[in-house]
Amino acid sequence: MSRDGCFAEYMTLANHLIHPIPKELAPERAIFTEPLAAAIEIVKQVRPDPSLNAAVIGDGRLAYMISQVLSLTGIDFTVIGKHEDKLKMFEPFAKTTLLSDYEEGDGYRSLTADECFEYVVDAAGNASGIELAMNIVRKMGTIVLKSTYAGRTSVDMSLFAVNEISLIGSRCGPFEPAIKLLSEGKVSFPPVELYDLSEYGKAFESKAFKAGFCFG
Repeated sequence: MSRDGCFAEYMTLANHLIHPIPKELAPERAIFTEPLAAAIEIVKQVRPDPSLNAAVIGDGRLAYMISQVLSLTGIDFTVIGKHEDKLKMFEPFAKTTLLSDYEEGDGYRSLTADECFEYVVDAAGNASGIELAMNIVRKMGTIVLKSTYAGRTSVDMSLFAVNEISLIGSRCGPFEPAIKLLSEGKVSFPPVELYDLSEYGKAFESKAFKAGFCFG
């Protein structure tokens, strides 16, 4: 059923779409609910065995949230990224390694079975993520595709069939456990940079983990 636009005086929403924020959870932390929920969706879909291992491809904001969630499962995991400075943020709760450690010539080097991972989460945000994921996942392992980007990519689907690899698409997630983790302080993120509306130029140019506007 169509509704008036977001600037209409009234809107109707189903009750289950509204999530109360506890008083102790500051707005600057509550704004992480939606992206954190997307990270939680991974463990809801896959239910990783903590006795095995995992890899997260990417060193951006989504990868950081995914890594914090994975760390709560007790699984041994490695974050693979391009930037040494960004990877330092992951070191308190994950192993880290540079993407260049896997590169060889115009592609990726061959890995031994011991170097591969049971679960691989692609949070690179570009087509190179799935390519690396296919190279480092174990036979009968699982790839979780979290990246969304414009354009198409070419994938050899026979690899999935021959090696019995599961490919799982993952997008949005549950808000309630995200709010709970934030309220209990079980996950932490860098502070949000807040700007006055008149400083919109600085806000959009900000390289902070997250930037926003303050009102009143």
